[in-house]
Amino acid sequence: MKRNTTRLRIENVLEKMGYKIVYDRVIGEGGVCIFKGQGYIIVNKNFTEAKKISILLSIIKELGTDNVYLPPFLRRMLNRT
Repeated sequence: MKRNTTRLRIENVLEKMGYKIVYDRVIGEGGVCIFKGQGYIIVNKNFTEAKKISILLSIIKELGTDNVYLPPFLRRMLNRT
């Protein structure tokens, strides 16, 4: 699977969890924040595709996956990290 397709599928899961994903110039890697009741995931737009995927996967692990369906490929990726 292509990396940008993988990232889009991961983003879909995060959006189903109620978060909006923002790619911007930030100091550091980025992270999760809540602003006016809306959850945001902010990721440094200058990172490589592989690094963006890695950050999004770590955020999914941090948020927990108990109440959301994860496709099998994504579960495998999470178990490897």
